[in-house]
Amino acid sequence: MYTMKSNVRNESDESSDDCSDTTDANSNLSYFSSYENLDVHRLMLRDRPRTESYREAMLQNRTLFEGKVVMDVGCGTGILSLFAAEAGACKVYSIEASNVALIARDIVKRNNLQNIIEVFSCQVEDFILPGSEKVDIIISEWMGFYLLHESMLDSVVLARDKFLKESGCMFPCLATIYASPSNLNGFYNEEISFWDNLYGFDFSVVREAVLQNKQQSPQVILVDGSELTAEPEVVKQFDLMNVTVDDIMQFESQFFTSSIQKNICRGIVLWFVCEFPTEPKFKGNLTLSTAPSCPETHWKQTAIVLPTEIHLEAGDVIGFSIKLSQSSSNHRHYNIQVEVLSDEVEHPMPCNCGLARCKLIKAFMKEQHELDDSDEAASIS
Repeated sequence: MYTMKSNVRNESDESSDDCSDTTDANSNLSYFSSYENLDVHRLMLRDRPRTESYREAMLQNRTLFEGKVVMDVGCGTGILSLFAAEAGACKVYSIEASNVALIARDIVKRNNLQNIIEVFSCQVEDFILPGSEKVDIIISEWMGFYLLHESMLDSVVLARDKFLKESGCMFPCLATIYASPSNLNGFYNEEISFWDNLYGFDFSVVREAVLQNKQQSPQVILVDGSELTAEPEVVKQFDLMNVTVDDIMQFESQFFTSSIQKNICRGIVLWFVCEFPTEPKFKGNLTLSTAPSCPETHWKQTAIVLPTEIHLEAGDVIGFSIKLSQSSSNHRHYNIQVEVLSDEVEHPMPCNCGLARCKLIKAFMKEQHELDDSDEAASIS
């Protein structure tokens, strides 16, 4: 088993503010103060896939927002609150724990929306809604690297349980972590192979030191879709209306997949996709994807560099176990355990690995599911 601590932190960290009630007060203080750097907010606002996905999701759902009460958890400079007002919300409670809340208030005034948007400088755990009313919609950009880094989802869940009406909705409403083995060619060519030969001298000793260092923690990098050696697998999916804090604290996923072609597996790549509620007239939910095949976001992708390379032929089956658990010393970080599974480990059902046995089981389960659906439809009619 290969274990690493997820202590990634760089200029690409998200701007959404967390509001966690925890014992590690120092990590909270450091976290909130980091978002007082306006360059961080500039990075987020320049992330067009991120920002425009939220705006499109709200404006295409005007009937959900018109005349409704909205809460923005971790509002930052307030851009999502402004979108909510633009979509027709009659009231927006914007919660921001960092001092950027003061700037957000000025932005709201400059845009003459102070009668709709009210910015509160506090953690959501300490917030009390006037008159103990409930809100119709909670919006938040809470996602971190590999979705969960910085653990802001904890605070969003708390806000949902305290403040959201039973008939309310969450933006986003669904979040899914994906994983795929990868050759990490771009990363190796840029970060590792650089040390092979410099000006005619052998620097391979530095290469090994650099590689060992990179293997100690997840790497936030851009991965090209062509670098994936197999089809993506779902690690974990969170329904934002039902997910609990316990669901977030620790979970494990096992999957088997098959190599698309002859290749090398040097690591596992993680990314996430978020879905927003959509009116029935639109087909399918609007999504914000950080997949390697999609436009670049500030989250990029998260790579877990394996200690050894795995050589694969086309069709070779490879299995992994991935476990994420919140760190006991800093709840904003996760420990990530990765294990390459042996052939003797029983495959999950259904399994997408491509082995004949798994194909048969998957086809049978699909057929049974379709029969159950048809029987249910017949009984209803």
